[in-house]
Amino acid sequence: MRVRAALPAVLAAAALLPGCGSSMGRVKGRVTCGGKPFFPATLTFSPVPEKDGALEAGAPAWGVADEDGRYVLTTKRPGDGVTAGKHRVTINVEYPDRVPCRGYQKAQIVVEVKPGDNEIDLRLDDYEKK
Repeated sequence: MRVRAALPAVLAAAALLPGCGSSMGRVKGRVTCGGKPFFPATLTFSPVPEKDGALEAGAPAWGVADEDGRYVLTTKRPGDGVTAGKHRVTINVEYPDRVPCRGYQKAQIVVEVKPGDNEIDLRLDDYEKK
């Protein structure tokens, strides 16, 4: 009898653990331009709605590229993860006229975040308008 009473509590606790029944993913990666680290830059991953016309697909996540171009995304608090699914990536820099890669600003960068650990490297040369 006690086992039955404890089972719902155990299942609820397991669902709250990262990676256990969660539709969240942890995202880290590196941003490069011409093979060199791209920094300082702020990255925003905005969930893309599954259906056209849907207003919101989840909270956006953001991160800051360090001197090596590496970033880790967060939604509300460090390490909390990112909503799984497709995300539109926006990269902002303080002085865009000083950046050698320019075409990425107008490109539609869309990536897929899967539940669990994700390493998403962004080579901005791949998104330049030729």
